[in-house]
Amino acid sequence: MKKFNLFFLCLFATSTIFAQTVFNGNTKSGFGGAVGNGNLSITDDATNINFTFTKGMGGDFDNALVIYVDTKTGGFSSTASSTDNGDGLRTATSGYSTATNKSVLTFPVGFAPDYAISFDFGYAAIFGLVAGGANSLGYIGSGNILPANATKITPVLTFTVPKAQIGITNNVSLKFLAACISETAYRSNEYIGDAGPAANSAYTDYIATTFNTYNFTAVLPISLQYFNGVLKNNAVVLSWKTTVEINASEFDVEKLAGSNFIKIGSVAASNNSGGSLYSFSDNTSVTSTYRLKLIDKDGASKYSSAITVNASTTTSNSVKLYPTIINDNEVTINFNQQVSGKATIKVLSVNGKTLQQTTLDINVGTTTIKQQIPSLQKGTYIVNITTNEEQKNFTIIVQ
Repeated sequence: MKKFNLFFLCLFATSTIFAQTVFNGNTKSGFGGAVGNGNLSITDDATNINFTFTKGMGGDFDNALVIYVDTKTGGFSSTASSTDNGDGLRTATSGYSTATNKSVLTFPVGFAPDYAISFDFGYAAIFGLVAGGANSLGYIGSGNILPANATKITPVLTFTVPKAQIGITNNVSLKFLAACISETAYRSNEYIGDAGPAANSAYTDYIATTFNTYNFTAVLPISLQYFNGVLKNNAVVLSWKTTVEINASEFDVEKLAGSNFIKIGSVAASNNSGGSLYSFSDNTSVTSTYRLKLIDKDGASKYSSAITVNASTTTSNSVKLYPTIINDNEVTINFNQQVSGKATIKVLSVNGKTLQQTTLDINVGTTTIKQQIPSLQKGTYIVNITTNEEQKNFTIIVQ
């Protein structure tokens, strides 16, 4: 059973820090730039690898992105031996639709993939690479694309792959190359990990020259101890402390605007190997969600988890959510209202997407309810509770 750590956030917010490694697209836009202007973020734990694909602005993600991964000795030097056109994702993975509609991808020197994670906005399939025809690729499992109702314009897609399913045992790194291709094998020039050709290679072959490496055990160049926010003099004051800074460059402060985070400022890193204290003020008095982008001097970046600062001026304590640690998908919410009315409870992603919404009738006096929380993947979520008297945000960290 999943456990939820819940932290009450009202005028003050703290966050458990976890970091992502961000791999940017190659800036090409043969298919509109959804991949070329987008990025792929990766985190991992003892058993899983978590992928977050952020679509580039201006382009729809209406094709497939195939992530070829090299995790063990052996592997394939190209897609030439695969002619699996059993379905759209198999066609994209093999680069083969028909004898004339095909496009072989030759992999870079030092990169011989054994598996592929192929996904579109509706499904993520994990394949073992195999030479052969229709339905020959070894289907291993699904990465469970979220959100479940995604479309081609959904800005962020997430999915999780168990390490064991792609041959990872004691590996210290993951080598990968991501290629954007239609589900009819028409190959674009948009890649994550390779510069790609100037124009779409279409139904002609392409030779990639580079790939990306994600390190499982690498020491982060910047390590955060905490990231807090508090309302002070009609402004939100953000503060954070590092415990390690190696080759650190700066901290970008990002704020949630609609469904996307935007940069609102930057703070230069002191590059103190023993860590430092930092602060940043945002001239706002409304509830806001923030995160930090940690950037080193080599241009690599990682994100903190998001925090929400409830900047409401109310001092009411009419809504409580507890316990702080639960052993199932249920929380208790206590209302102490001066007037009767409606209460709206929303469970949100850190990008602002509503995952669950419930509306209740609340009477005058004390009302206690048991609220079911939807089954969630590991990460940070926000519970927003609105009554006639106030609005409060609580942060849920799913472990």
